[in-house]
Amino acid sequence: MFVQGALWQFKDFPHTGAAEGNLLQTFEAIQAFYVRYDSEAPPDFVKKWSVKVLDLSKNARHHDSAVISKFWQALDERLARANRTDLAYRS
Repeated sequence: MFVQGALWQFKDFPHTGAAEGNLLQTFEAIQAFYVRYDSEAPPDFVKKWSVKVLDLSKNARHHDSAVISKFWQALDERLARANRTDLAYRS
């Protein structure tokens, strides 16, 4: 999920506490990302959320591919944890 940093974004969200801005349970269950320019500060409540902040540079856009790589790496790690099993499979 990509968050915009606005609480209204979660008004009708199904997780407990989302409408009030208490999104700890939500972001434990869902990987979320917040994209911003590195010269801008994120909103205070985004700092409290468990989201991956992706920083883009306005003046060095050739570094965007590194940010994209960080996005995919974080998503792959989250999916690996979500699909992990303690069962041992034999082939």
